[in-house]
Amino acid sequence: MSSSTLIPCTTTKQYAGAWALPNELVLEIAKLASAHSQLDYRNWLLLSRDWYQALRLVCLRYVPVHLFSSRAIDSFADLLHRYPIAASFVYHLWTPSANKSEVTIARACTNLVSLACQSKLLMSITSMPTFNHTSLRELTMMTVWSPWEDLMSTPHATRLCSQITHIRQFEGLPPDFPTNELTSLKHLSFASHIYRDSLTKHVGRLSDLESLESVVVTTSWQRTTTAASPEELAKGLQGIDKHLRVVHCERGFSERDVWCQRSRLGKCLWNVARPDTIVSVPACQELH
Repeated sequence: MSSSTLIPCTTTKQYAGAWALPNELVLEIAKLASAHSQLDYRNWLLLSRDWYQALRLVCLRYVPVHLFSSRAIDSFADLLHRYPIAASFVYHLWTPSANKSEVTIARACTNLVSLACQSKLLMSITSMPTFNHTSLRELTMMTVWSPWEDLMSTPHATRLCSQITHIRQFEGLPPDFPTNELTSLKHLSFASHIYRDSLTKHVGRLSDLESLESVVVTTSWQRTTTAASPEELAKGLQGIDKHLRVVHCERGFSERDVWCQRSRLGKCLWNVARPDTIVSVPACQELH
């Protein structure tokens, strides 16, 4: 992961105090820092040659790897080509399209726990001769209208669906959402207008999901002085389904930021949502 693919916001001077700490404590701090960003991970590797060797693979599994540009994609693909063992230490991957390099990266990273991608890239994984992504539990589907029917026609789609526990979908639920196959799904989130009829239609498709614990709908609207309060809006939606929660995303809300927070087991849409009100999620801030 070259420095040219990252946006500088700190320097290794900030880590100078680490040298006075026991190695075990430094390692734990490095893991936490790596989970925060790719840049912090890189800066820890620059501390010294010894720390580079000690932290390079151990901390990589905590990094939310987001391939946000063609240059970043090519750089990471080159890294995995030169050091194939690194692929098994990538646990969290955000990749926005499905070009050849991205498909190669995603297929190589067989220990992924969370993956944010287009449905075409996911299909490339479930179409492999052998299904190796047995640790994958959390999906963020970027496709505007996800062709689940096409995905389910691939050889290993049923196996993948059976192990997924969390799904975040950028748009509403399509008619082909495979509820019969998502036998382990506990937490679902999708974007939608909060019209009662629309939500009733979406949620009505979920009756087969016996393991489901929460459904978080994200929405946005222009606040006005005459609009109903969040509590009033939430109360009007409570009768649709006991699992339903609504989160209002303010202007500038970033799906990638929320995904990064989730990947390091911080606050996420599912645990900020409440049944008695509509929680607002501010842009570019930690969820609280």
